[in-house]
Amino acid sequence: MRVFSYPIKDEYPPYLGTYIDLVKDEKDILQLMQRQAKEIIGLIEGVSDVFMDEAYAEGKWTISELIIHLIDSERIFCTRALCFARGEKQSLPGYEQDDYVLQSRAAERSKESILEEYIANRIATLAFFKGLSKKTHDIQGQANGLIVSVRALLYTIAGHEKHHLGVLKDRYL
Repeated sequence: MRVFSYPIKDEYPPYLGTYIDLVKDEKDILQLMQRQAKEIIGLIEGVSDVFMDEAYAEGKWTISELIIHLIDSERIFCTRALCFARGEKQSLPGYEQDDYVLQSRAAERSKESILEEYIANRIATLAFFKGLSKKTHDIQGQANGLIVSVRALLYTIAGHEKHHLGVLKDRYL
């Protein structure tokens, strides 16, 4: 039995479907996220510090920037879920991922500090979603002018990470 049921199409904007569809066959989305974290940590621990700041092509993010992007996006999606679950009625702002990555100053950080933040963020995300009652799963709110549910945001986090984990394996490692 799924703790979080799979979101239906009218719970999220079409562009999030790209990520949500990547995890549609998962029976336990929270367990998937625990496995993803272990995989990311294992992969990054094996990367040399020098390679963390290399991009696979001109204009692409470095590994450090990619991991910080995962952290930032998860934090933003989780904050949206928190706001909606707690009854926020105002529309929440969007964010420009490239601007966030640029401002992250990833090259100035150690691999260890990035992993520490990644782990802390994932632990907090899992604790938050585990603590929600089933009544909150289908609550919807507006972010970036679009309607999305708490449940769809959880699936977006997992699908977004699955997407970037594939990029990390295929393009960097």
